[in-house]
Amino acid sequence: MPIVNGIGCSEFTFEKQEIFHGIMDMHTSIVKSIIGRGKAAPAYYYFDLTAGAGLYQDDKKRWIIGSPIRAIAHLQTKEMEYFATLYEATKENADVLRNHLTMFNRHANTICVINADSAEVIKEKLNGGKPKYGIIYADTNATIPPFETFTKLANISGYSCIDFMTTYAASSHKRQIKAGHCDAKERLPEILSKINKKFWLIREPTGKHQWTFLIGTNWANFPQWNKRGFFGITTQKGAEIYKQIWMTKAELFDGLP
Repeated sequence: MPIVNGIGCSEFTFEKQEIFHGIMDMHTSIVKSIIGRGKAAPAYYYFDLTAGAGLYQDDKKRWIIGSPIRAIAHLQTKEMEYFATLYEATKENADVLRNHLTMFNRHANTICVINADSAEVIKEKLNGGKPKYGIIYADTNATIPPFETFTKLANISGYSCIDFMTTYAASSHKRQIKAGHCDAKERLPEILSKINKKFWLIREPTGKHQWTFLIGTNWANFPQWNKRGFFGITTQKGAEIYKQIWMTKAELFDGLP
């Protein structure tokens, strides 16, 4: 996977951003309805754990609109109050992102954080008051998603209405487990079982890396988005996809867990 200014790009990048765009359109619309009924805090909370530069070119010089710009554009278009906290590992990309954010008229509601403990910062922002709705998102390229951060946050009071979403390169994770990589000691079912979310949705994988999305939520009626390849992992179709994601080819062939 080519890395441009610390930002990874793959054959899945364009498709991934379009899928993210659709998810945010659906999610913000649902939350706006909930807020309108007075059952939640009056703002949408968006946390991007891998914000990048917001707008960048891949190795083929094609422009890509990143997740923070897409998310905030949805929130502004729908005239929602929001708080967005964007995490970026490098100062250079964070500075570029801040510059791009000037296109939005409520820029003051957005902050960029460089190399901070995201779990601690998010915990502070969500303390107290009415239930808060929103998404914590991570796009980790071919590395393992921040499952440890998700686990910490899911066990904190007041987080039940914040959904978790991440991209996931299943084949890369399985290879790291087989190679004994220090950051890949557990398989996906073990990891998700420790995160305090009642439901997980998964998307049809694509490409040699088995790129997919995982969404963790406590909404029993969370839209499954079958048309976009999303299914609850306890449904018949979702269970088939889930096995394909976490099991090796040999295990699938032998029918072993």
